[in-house]
Amino acid sequence: HKTKIMKQTKRGLAQKTVYKCNLCIKVFQKPSQLMRHIRVHTGEKPFTCNVCGRGFSQKSSLQIHNWQHVGVRPYSCDKCNAKFSQKGNLNAHILR
Repeated sequence: HKTKIMKQTKRGLAQKTVYKCNLCIKVFQKPSQLMRHIRVHTGEKPFTCNVCGRGFSQKSSLQIHNWQHVGVRPYSCDKCNAKFSQKGNLNAHILR
């Protein structure tokens, strides 16, 4: 829900609107960020892969997932040149 808070700035105190999640302690600056976050609690996955049917809560996650189907692998290991579609997979590879 929408809440106003006081924030210290260089010019003094200023009132700022924030959007609080009613289900946890998270706070967001934009209502769209709160709406996206609420999907964590509801499990809603409105973005579906046309290839495999897997659902995603965020459009950006679906776009990254689609790279796997088309073979896009923008992240590569400097040591062995292995390529990955997600940065997290590259990081896990490096830690091995």
